[in-house]
Amino acid sequence: MEYKENSYWWDPELDPDQRAKALWEHVRALEENQATVHSQNLINARLYSNRELSAFDWGHNEVVTGTLEPVSRASENLVLSIVDTMTSNLAKQKVKATVITKDADYTTTRKAELLDRALYGEQLRNKVFLKAVLVARDIFLFGFGVWELCIEEGNLCIDRVFPDEIIVDHTECISNPKPLNVFRRQVLPVEGVIAAYAADDEELADRIRAQAGQRAYTSYRWPGDGYVVVTEGYHRSVCGNPGRHTISIRDVPLLDEAWPFDWFPYVWVQYQPP
Repeated sequence: MEYKENSYWWDPELDPDQRAKALWEHVRALEENQATVHSQNLINARLYSNRELSAFDWGHNEVVTGTLEPVSRASENLVLSIVDTMTSNLAKQKVKATVITKDADYTTTRKAELLDRALYGEQLRNKVFLKAVLVARDIFLFGFGVWELCIEEGNLCIDRVFPDEIIVDHTECISNPKPLNVFRRQVLPVEGVIAAYAADDEELADRIRAQAGQRAYTSYRWPGDGYVVVTEGYHRSVCGNPGRHTISIRDVPLLDEAWPFDWFPYVWVQYQPP
């Protein structure tokens, strides 16, 4: 089947390789068109840390050279002080889910108590209270924080997502704040990607290695040698139509599966709605 340039990446008629390419091109175009989002994130991070951040260059250090030299010699960093103060005020509240019953019998009440303990235990196991400090800082530094929830090997996993990795098409949120698609873009070491997705597949591992260090991403940044841009997309189910979850590196599919839910595995946290 020939690849259709105007196909949506979640088109069920596409095969995995075509869908991977369509997803990668879609995310790349979004990042190019919405470059000011990344620029603002970089400005905010510089103001807070008072350093040039080489991590934003994805490993090649050609745009920014990492250094511990302060950007400004001012004696006090007001941005740092304000963000840390607001973070402290918000993160000190250790919020937890609590199971509450009403007019329940003893058996149901006892189950609720055990479930409440289990939920608290999951928060401790996932180090939610420690990660909450980073999410709270993200709220005041980047305007929003993001939690990711997923099930791995039967266990609940709760992690903080770096806000600059989340990509949303702003045109999808004009009339409805809930978009049709949410994307996550990560730049990862190629061997780490192989270990996660192609440990027992040498052919796939070779295809992943071939993508390392390719500069055909955006005009303002690209991965360094030994790194790859991994794009992940969720298209939620709408009106009974199936959604899609795909992870790819250019035209190399790492994961391609149906997504039957009308929600995303991300939780946005904002101090004030936009």
